[in-house]
Amino acid sequence: MVFHEHIFPFSISPPTPITGLSSPPSSIIPHLPFKSPTPSMAAHPPPIRQSNRPTKPPTRFKDYQAHHATLLASADPFSDTSGTHYPITRYVSQCNFSAPHRIFINHISQLVEPSSYEEAQHHPQWVAAMNSEIITLEENNTWSFTSLPVGHRPIDCKWVFKVKYQSDGSIERYKARLVAKGYTQREGINYTETFALVAKIIIVCCLLTIAAVCNWPLHQMDVHNAFLHDDLHEEIYMLPPPGYRCQGEHTVCRLHKSIYSLKQASRSWFCKFSSAIQHIGFFSIQSRLFNVHTNTGQIFHRHFIIR
Repeated sequence: MVFHEHIFPFSISPPTPITGLSSPPSSIIPHLPFKSPTPSMAAHPPPIRQSNRPTKPPTRFKDYQAHHATLLASADPFSDTSGTHYPITRYVSQCNFSAPHRIFINHISQLVEPSSYEEAQHHPQWVAAMNSEIITLEENNTWSFTSLPVGHRPIDCKWVFKVKYQSDGSIERYKARLVAKGYTQREGINYTETFALVAKIIIVCCLLTIAAVCNWPLHQMDVHNAFLHDDLHEEIYMLPPPGYRCQGEHTVCRLHKSIYSLKQASRSWFCKFSSAIQHIGFFSIQSRLFNVHTNTGQIFHRHFIIR
């Protein structure tokens, strides 16, 4: 489309005033003198006004003791040498802790647990802990080395390191545990059922109440490396542990026993334990509660797993 300006000239018409509206007379608008800010006002701004209304904690906290952080010292918080504006040491104090508890906190705060094998391999205590774990797994016939069959994909594993402390804060032992990366398992191939019974706290309380009323003795036991005692029925292949893999070899571990972090580990352990305890005369009466009748009375056994 071509626009011929000489035929249709372009012009801008002045805006049409809107009738019915009148501007206010100038006599109504006061003329206030303009006062530029002085240097003293710019350097020291007026303080921010704060409300004088009394405050109280929310009503939802009426049944709780909520302690707010208060400054312990009046020094400048920016003078901390660590560069932190608000260090926690200025708001949290250990003065109310007992001397043994302060020693315990000091001991557990000194050591840093490694997060990978690359960090732990430079410390002799962690290397000894990993060697002890490998010896335990091999003595328990947890796996056997074989070549990976065609069509199978091995799962990976990793090391988890933990320092075990005594009640006084002294080191009991260095614990290294080999766990599988269960999130790489495939349903229907590496596992099928994962449901395992979980103990309810109400059952534990009822059992303790009955024992207290009837004056029954209570005993507690712990199974060392519990998940390593149950048999694994699925065909699962795992890569060798980090640090124990030989270069040039393409062998994998065929798992015969369940290890920690497998999806079916809890279920396999409970099936193994329940069959073993029922073999010696116990019978299940509710979930994880087992009962047996003897000449001297009844024996109740409560089995639960702390996750």
